[in-house]
Parts: sequence; structure tokens; C-alpha cells
Amino acid sequence: MKTFLVILLSISSLSAGEWFGDWYVAESDGFHDVYAVHPFRKIGDKYCDLRPLFKWIDLGQARRSRVKNPMPLWQPVKFKVVQVFDGVLLVTNQAGNGEKHFVFRNHPRQQKLVDGDMFECLAFKLPDRFQYEDVRGSVITVEVYDYGERYDPAERLRQFQAQQKKDSTNNPVAGK
Repeated sequence: MKTFLVILLSISSLSAGEWFGDWYVAESDGFHDVYAVHPFRKIGDKYCDLRPLFKWIDLGQARRSRVKNPMPLWQPVKFKVVQVFDGVLLVTNQAGNGEKHFVFRNHPRQQKLVDGDMFECLAFKLPDRFQYEDVRGSVITVEVYDYGERYDPAERLRQFQAQQKKDSTNNPVAGK
């Protein structure tokens, strides 16, 4: 418990736009929201750097309405876990106009979340659809959101450079 309190005190002393390990402090309409986020994520074969989006979030509601979202396919989401499936979460947004269910992939705490848990994060809405069978035997089709897989850009660069070196060794240019 003491460690947890120290972490919370450390985070609360940060300014908006600062990183604290895997936590990001964003200013939202006069108060700080602390998101468990990762700035570098991979969706399928696409690598994404979300830092421009975090800076846009820091603008606050009034300024954001005048500045175009630099990454509109990434959306802030707030979900409640309905059921934990193998590899995915069935979640609901509990909007004011009723519940809508979705499937959520790759949440960094997916193994620890249980039915009823709430979470907020930035997620990518995929064109995929997910089907499952409810308790009455009906097949339900829902939209899919993905947190993305975390990656280290420095490690990705090392792998790319190693592959380039390997390719140049295996395929020498004629005449050199």
C-alpha cells in the first residue's frame, strides 16, 4: 500500500504533458487525467506513434474544437468489462441512450481485468467484426476496438538495421 501511495503522489506532482513510466498526465478541461497509455503501439503491421495525439488532448476542450485531431482513427474510450473471453474482452460503453457492446483486444491489463471493471484509454476502431453466442444461443455480432501491441522504437530500429545489413550482405550490388 505504501508503494501505491508514493506512485500516486509522484504522478499528481507532474504537469500536463509529462510521462511517468507507462503513465501519461493529460490536462482535460482544467484538471489532470492520468491515463495508462503507451505512446508506441502496433496495430496489425502498422506502427503508430501516438505522441501527437497526446499533445492534442493536452490542448483542452476549447482549443481542441479549433484544432484538427492529428490521428482521428484513434479514439478515447471508456468501457466496462462485461465478460472476459479467451484473448479478448466483451465490453460496453453504457452510453446515455442505452448499452452498446464491443470487443476489445490487446488491453495491457487484459489478464487482470474481470467482469465489472471499468477502464479508459485510447483505442483504434478496427473494420473487423466479432461474433459470439449469447446464453440464449443467439449469435451476436459486434464492432472491435484494439489497444494495440506495445513496441520499443529503438528496438524496432535495431531490427530494421540488422535486416538491412543482412540484405546487403546476401544481395551484393553488381559491380561493387
